[in-house]
Amino acid sequence: MKKLFLALLCLGLFIFISCASTDIPNKNGVPLTTENSVLVYGYYDKLSELNLLVQSSDYKYELIECDVSRDYFVAERPIYVEDKLKILNYELEYKNLLGKTTAIEIFNCGIGGYEMSFDKPQVYYFSFTGDYKKSEEKKAINHALKTYKNTEWAELLNKRLGELQ
Repeated sequence: MKKLFLALLCLGLFIFISCASTDIPNKNGVPLTTENSVLVYGYYDKLSELNLLVQSSDYKYELIECDVSRDYFVAERPIYVEDKLKILNYELEYKNLLGKTTAIEIFNCGIGGYEMSFDKPQVYYFSFTGDYKKSEEKKAINHALKTYKNTEWAELLNKRLGELQ
């Protein structure tokens, strides 16, 4: 009886671990790949948190969290090419010369309208201000590469980085 219990426990753990390791983002059951989706990354000075919202005419909104580090962000999952994105909320963190946080501003943007729409699969750089700087995009790509290393997106990000040289 103990051997059977142990065998069932091991089988259960194996199934749980294998399901957790194959978590591929999808849209209505279709896997999001470099052929049908967009990877959003970018920059905003003093950014410490960012959440995006996939707009939907049928009111089935999706929250897309972003990985933010030192003003640079990348969406934690690709966006289907036909989706439109709205900045739902973001947080700015102000620090003094010693690195201590002195103030935090939180902005809630609501759900009306959208800031980003796409016409083809791609890696997409977004700047809040619209003021483009090549050096900021390079740093944003390096941040995105940390999140998407060893994925099919790394090849596209590296290609874009090469174009910026």
